[in-house]
Amino acid sequence: MDENSELFNEKLDAFGSELQLELSPSLPKDRGIVDDGLELFEHDYVQINMMSEKLISGSVLTDEELYKVALDLEFPSFSTCSCSEDSWCSHQVAVFLQVYEDVKTTDEWLENWLSPKTNLTSIPGVMRASDLLHSRITAEDGPNAWTANIEKQIHKHLSSRTLVSNPYSIEFAGRQVLETLLKQKPSKREWQPLYELYAHVGLFVYMVKLFNGKNIAPEVLFRSGTAFLYYLVEEAADAAASISVHALPFEFDDYIHYLQQETAGMMSTEWHVFAEQRIDLYRYLWNDLFKREAWRKEERLRLERQLSEQPNTALFIAYLHQLLLANQLDLFMKTANKMEEDMLDYYMFWLHDAFSLKQYEKVRALLTLIEQKLEPYLQQLGDSLQCRRFVNWLLTYCDRDWLMAKEPLLYRSLLERMLPFSYLDLSMYLLNLGQIQEWVELQSWINYDLIELDQVGLKEAQKLAPEDVLPLYHHGIDELVSQRNRDSYKKAVRYLKRLRTLYKKLKRTDRWEQYITILLEETKRLRAFQEECRKGKLIDV
Repeated sequence: MDENSELFNEKLDAFGSELQLELSPSLPKDRGIVDDGLELFEHDYVQINMMSEKLISGSVLTDEELYKVALDLEFPSFSTCSCSEDSWCSHQVAVFLQVYEDVKTTDEWLENWLSPKTNLTSIPGVMRASDLLHSRITAEDGPNAWTANIEKQIHKHLSSRTLVSNPYSIEFAGRQVLETLLKQKPSKREWQPLYELYAHVGLFVYMVKLFNGKNIAPEVLFRSGTAFLYYLVEEAADAAASISVHALPFEFDDYIHYLQQETAGMMSTEWHVFAEQRIDLYRYLWNDLFKREAWRKEERLRLERQLSEQPNTALFIAYLHQLLLANQLDLFMKTANKMEEDMLDYYMFWLHDAFSLKQYEKVRALLTLIEQKLEPYLQQLGDSLQCRRFVNWLLTYCDRDWLMAKEPLLYRSLLERMLPFSYLDLSMYLLNLGQIQEWVELQSWINYDLIELDQVGLKEAQKLAPEDVLPLYHHGIDELVSQRNRDSYKKAVRYLKRLRTLYKKLKRTDRWEQYITILLEETKRLRAFQEECRKGKLIDV
């Protein structure tokens, strides 16, 4: 690459301006970094290895050690050095000065850096009213200018090194820079939702790029970044929905095309962090904003090509999403059956969407696939808490009234496959249908005690089919007596009275007499139980 090219010079100037903002001559530490960097440069310790319009790599060889430096011209705060410094260091400054000397002069950069600045306006985020007016985004700027300004503001107000060293500051720092970005929205009201979408997507992409490939434990990244990234996705989705209320003006086409490319890029294999959020952002935008049939067909064909070359989870989900949007349900099911069961979490987005839009053919297709994959998926999750969370999520997104009315067998099959985590729902379902024998079998399998059974419908089941619930009473009373303490004996007597009443209603008092006689004989050495039976008038009655 010709290092004197106009584009390279512009990016190098921008990098130099960013460096002047990051390092203040009034701070002793920053002054020392620049002074040491200048000394390294003047002593010819710097060697430039490679230069491009995106990256400068070099090394600084001192008497003690070799330091490797990479200057990112697109995202200056992503620049790195092999030394132990967490922020800017003298080695990075030295490499910058070496390159800058070949283009202009280091004296010019140093003079600008040392020149006095107005105190208030030099503080990040503080601007003159006239500067704020001129800084507003306009509809005529174009998508590249919008994106460049958003990236500039992010780099200016957000320290990437701080975020990497302390990921838990993501939300606080992100919300601050987002507030700055949203103050610059266009004055034309119809363009404001589009700019808000750009701001949220721009910050989202920055975060993903910042943490991609960084040596941060996945659980730390999950706890620190998940909530804020989902917030950005939801805000972007709201902006997209607001834009789509009316037909898209032709003036939006270039901006929309840029966003299409951005979301497509987030599905590539180079990204390894925040997969769920990236996929959700993709699906929201293609649901609500990129609605033209030609756009969706082109994207579907692009994904087919990508999947044949280098398949990954994000591409699979994106392709399935496009098939659903095109209502190609047969191909959707055929493709989904090739996927691993660990992708069932992603079905919840589609299920919620299909129920909301009353697209019941899609609902049937999705639930049929989920039914086939449920048992191995839950076994794979293993952890009880994760299984319970997934089951609760699935049942929350389903319209159960519709399922019970239109697809009762499918609904029951789903509940049975999710046991024991779907126990309460299946229990209520069987009770509402009056299928008491199946209800009793379920309770026997769960092995709840009589007190718990009272809470899940024992009395209701008793009214519908008294004979069917007799085994539950017998088993429950035996369990209470076997605990051998006064409190359990009192509870056993209470349920024995209910059992006696039940036998009377069934006109089977002879069976009751036989049962109570045998029970009292078997427990004749349990004096406390015998005493409670006398108090309850179960003896000699």
